[in-house]
Amino acid sequence: MRFRFRLPGLPARGQPASGVLAPYRRFSPRWPLRILCAGLLLTAMIAWGMTYALTFPYLLVPLAVPAVAVAAMVIWALPESSNPPVGGLSPLLFAFTAAMYLWPNYLAIALPGLPWLTLLRILGVPMALLLLICVSTSTDFRKQLGGVLSTDALIWRLLVGFLAIQFLTIAFSPELGGSFARFTITLTNWYAAFFVGCYVFSRPGAAARWVFLLWVCAVILCFIAIWEARLGRPPWAGYIPSFLRVDDPAVQRTLAGSARGGLTARRVAATTAHPLIFAEFLGLIVPFAVHYVMQNYALWLRVAAALSLPLIAYAIMLTDSRLGVGAELLSIVIYLFMWGALRWARTRSSIFAPALVLAYPVIFSLFIVATFAIGRLRAEVWGGGAAQPSTQARIDQWNSGLPKVFAAPWGHGIGRGGDVLGFVNGAGTLTIDTYYLNLLLEYGVLGFAVYACLFARGVWVSGRAGISSKATDELLLLIPISIALMNFIIIKSVMASESNHPLVFMMLAATLALTARVRAAEKEALAESGDREVKPPSRRRPRTAPAVRLNRR
Repeated sequence: MRFRFRLPGLPARGQPASGVLAPYRRFSPRWPLRILCAGLLLTAMIAWGMTYALTFPYLLVPLAVPAVAVAAMVIWALPESSNPPVGGLSPLLFAFTAAMYLWPNYLAIALPGLPWLTLLRILGVPMALLLLICVSTSTDFRKQLGGVLSTDALIWRLLVGFLAIQFLTIAFSPELGGSFARFTITLTNWYAAFFVGCYVFSRPGAAARWVFLLWVCAVILCFIAIWEARLGRPPWAGYIPSFLRVDDPAVQRTLAGSARGGLTARRVAATTAHPLIFAEFLGLIVPFAVHYVMQNYALWLRVAAALSLPLIAYAIMLTDSRLGVGAELLSIVIYLFMWGALRWARTRSSIFAPALVLAYPVIFSLFIVATFAIGRLRAEVWGGGAAQPSTQARIDQWNSGLPKVFAAPWGHGIGRGGDVLGFVNGAGTLTIDTYYLNLLLEYGVLGFAVYACLFARGVWVSGRAGISSKATDELLLLIPISIALMNFIIIKSVMASESNHPLVFMMLAATLALTARVRAAEKEALAESGDREVKPPSRRRPRTAPAVRLNRR
């Protein structure tokens, strides 16, 4: 007996060739065109290989552009599928969120000539590729994602507009390679996380699990911060394996720690690269902890969240950060107002809720006065003493940066803000302390306006939908999301780091996804109640048939 081996998909001997798999069709160009295309491809491959060999390892990132372009074309050409790989989006998004805070991003594999192979890149790049595959191969996925984005067209248009501005400013940068590398990081860490979040958070329960993960990460980081304060260094310093050790001055400064001028106490940073980044993260999580306490959750969760608030406050104190203290206090004050407005709208018989809302201007004014009148509170919120040089540095940066903004109102290129400003701190390194000034320097006046409108719109949409009558259970998370985005807008006035941007872009995605579900619930309730618009009765008298007179003879 003779066995014959045949590759799958190839016709057997003596059988006609099968057709091309759907939805593709056969394309048979003439031989001159085939020879021309093959020659051009061979020439391009030889030129690319010679350039790679002569410039290694200095141009590895630019030389990777053709490979990325080919991969994008392959993904675009994938056939339609009724079963896209959407199941991997949610685990990757949750793993990306956990890795962002539970693993120090400066512990990475650093190969010569290559970018750092961090855990965020290991998770973010597959997440972005999976997103592109789902968009390319599934009509249902595109419809569902488009339905979430159409919830508020202004948000996604501003987001795409800011993405376009970031890309265009690469042309204005004197360092095209560095700016392009920075742009690719935003594609995976910001925008891929946003679009994946729009799909994942549209599923019931996903947003609640994501917020719970963030709160757990915050509690874990608080205990790490306390441990770091007692040791005087990060717990893993001195125990980093050689393949994760990065010889970079910024990493060495992070491991050595920082202290504010005139003080000897260490400012803790936990797993982040700087104490201000850690304080900003805690300030963004405080609204969710308050939400757990104030809403109708399980008793163990409400008690745990109540205990976590002083723990977070103590960790913020260890960072010696004014922005963290201000965000925590502002979160509590604003949440009380939104809680009162929500309870007043739903419980008309309540007396405390309308009293709280009507007296809120007085309460907020007393809060502001207290931050100035109470000495310790004034020092923690507005600064003083050792914090005065930091305040003066921000003033000096604005004074020297605005003329450079007016000189190039279209921007100097993504990732170039600190270099263009040229401000050197006491440690002898370039720094920029205000993100709004960084926006103006990098993206120009238009980029700053689009960015500000994007997050202001996010605050408005999430806050309005959060106090809707149909926002229940998980949908009430729109309230702390609105407060967190408000805190982010305020924090960016005194902090220029972009480390927490993936988190706030996922919050924008949760805003659209949860708002879409709120509006769907409102439409469903309207349809069930049969509440249709009824035309008011007309004031005109009804027309009657004319009277008929009978003439009697």
